[in-house]
Amino acid sequence: MFDILAKCPLVGILLLIGGFVVFPLRADVSLPSLLSAHAVLQKSAATRIWGMAAPNEAVHVVLGKIKAETTADASGRWQTQVDLTQSPQGPFDLVVEGKNKIVVPDVVVGEVWLCSGQSNMQYALRGDINAPVEIKLTNSFLRQFKVEIASAPTPLDDCKGSWILATPATVGDFTGVGYYFGKKLQTELTVPVGLIHSSIPGSAIEVWMSSEAFAKRPAMDAGRVRRLATFNEYPGKLAAYVAAFQAWVAKYSREDQAVDPALFAAPGVATDDWKKLALPGKVAASGFSASGAIWARKTVNVPAVGAGKPGNITFGTVRDFVTIYWNGVEIAKTSPANPPALGIYKFIVPGEVIKEGENVIALRISGVSDQNGCENGLSCSFNGVGQAVRLEGDWLAKVENSLPALSPEALATLPKPPGVPNPALACYNYNAMIAPLLHDTIKGIIWYQGESNVNRPDDYRVSITAMIEDYREKWGAELPFYFCQLPNFQPRDSDPSKGCWADLRDAQTSALALPKTGMAVLIDVGEEANLHPRNKKDPGERLGRIALAKDYGKPIAFSGPHYDSLIVEGDKLRLKFSEVNGGLMAKPLPATYKPNSVSPETKPLVRLSPNSELEGFVICGDDHKWIPADAKIDGEAVIVSSTNISKPVAARYLWADSPIGNLYNAATLPAAPFRTDEFPLKKQPFAF
Repeated sequence: MFDILAKCPLVGILLLIGGFVVFPLRADVSLPSLLSAHAVLQKSAATRIWGMAAPNEAVHVVLGKIKAETTADASGRWQTQVDLTQSPQGPFDLVVEGKNKIVVPDVVVGEVWLCSGQSNMQYALRGDINAPVEIKLTNSFLRQFKVEIASAPTPLDDCKGSWILATPATVGDFTGVGYYFGKKLQTELTVPVGLIHSSIPGSAIEVWMSSEAFAKRPAMDAGRVRRLATFNEYPGKLAAYVAAFQAWVAKYSREDQAVDPALFAAPGVATDDWKKLALPGKVAASGFSASGAIWARKTVNVPAVGAGKPGNITFGTVRDFVTIYWNGVEIAKTSPANPPALGIYKFIVPGEVIKEGENVIALRISGVSDQNGCENGLSCSFNGVGQAVRLEGDWLAKVENSLPALSPEALATLPKPPGVPNPALACYNYNAMIAPLLHDTIKGIIWYQGESNVNRPDDYRVSITAMIEDYREKWGAELPFYFCQLPNFQPRDSDPSKGCWADLRDAQTSALALPKTGMAVLIDVGEEANLHPRNKKDPGERLGRIALAKDYGKPIAFSGPHYDSLIVEGDKLRLKFSEVNGGLMAKPLPATYKPNSVSPETKPLVRLSPNSELEGFVICGDDHKWIPADAKIDGEAVIVSSTNISKPVAARYLWADSPIGNLYNAATLPAAPFRTDEFPLKKQPFAF
């Protein structure tokens, strides 16, 4: 509220004097959103219950037969701890009483885990390949609290969100990875499991870190300060650009004179006199005026499953400005004062304008710089529909108005817009989506993130360790931290030195040096052409195996073969492994594979070592040039060699963006990508 009043003082004054109640007239006892209906409390000896009240107000807490009392401090904050080690699982009413009384229904006692990261943690169960079976089930003791996406410059005390039970009506909204993790725990432990889901698609690790974590690492903090400065300077630069642009337009008489969009964008508009326009491309290439305003239309068919649900439409780059209409309704517009975020032309299409069958997309491209057109790919997609609809090719187009060609002087003085800064600022999502959770007693954390850091693996080695250590310090406990290693992704290449996903996976592996950490290996469940593989069961269950073995004492295999050591034996390398769990095995490889599970397309699986028992190994000599190697199992070791190298010095396994491998143990868990060498990898200064 204070932010609103500061930014909009007139609104603030009206709220304060216009009869609206901005703040309670008395400081009633209140609870955070985490302590709401259907909440799961961690079964522990010191489970925290907290909230707000009047300064120095006495607060009474009752949960079943357990009672506690505390007093709010001078700022109104209060907190107490209850011993739930002997508590039944419930459900209970949580009763909190001060001057007023709050009754929170259906509270259970069990195991609480934080599920965080980016899009593959955010990925909802409804999109999982096994969703048709899972969403039919009801599991009232598996619950999720989804933190509403938010950011803040300083840490917040509370967040928005609510608890939901796993029922056919709601379970599709669960994080897919978290759902399978929680289900695995619940099946083995037969206790309630609460998942606190706090993730953001496309988020880099730095946005999930606290300012204190940065302050301890000056090189990291310098990068944070640079990005924040760029972000804060942008409004002034944008205002200066808009003023300069308007002056330039007036000087050269290139004002935009828009007409009624219904004449061009409405679904029923006659297009008999419209001509073909090839997009992407410049409009001049199709015989149209290089500047002015031109309309382009295209019809797309939407299946029933996508109708009425939000979608999106994506372009490469539009020169200079574009207004987008869907079935005659304006859905997005760029302008000098409203450039696309980060230069990415991706806009939301509201579900209410998307209908089953034919839909009309209309673009008004208005240009002043003789560069009218659209670059790179065009597509649209709809929720519930697997593949995007490609929009490249012929559109129907009609000129609204034309402008004369620019003089060299005019073109040279055309103001250039400032680059839109990345709005994802270090610490801001931590402040709004992690800090409010710190009061809650949790068992541990599962994490699926790294895609947005893949070009900065050297940074990630520092960041992942810094974040884990900081979270543990903030929660006041050495919380288990189990994470997903990035799966295979990107087109397969015969050169294992290309790409940077292997380096990022190696950076993730470095976090295992910390105590109470674990890594779910996913190198066998990714999709070459899909950043968001639809198999979330294996990631969730593999994380669950780690937790069951390490935190709950279950005798269950939780790791694939783990590389331990290397012995040079002439022209061969002997690699020794632990975590063989019944022995090493070469899993049969299929003849074909699907690059994308939502497409029927298949490709032949081309092996780099077709005569080898094991696929995925490379080897090098003193020249550090990697070549595919033959590898075979020998007890609890693997023998690696190549007829092209007489004196091998090092080996790597699955060291590529999208490698093929088949080394597993008898528990059918895959070996993680690894390297026996310590050769320098990609280095760069902290760049966030």
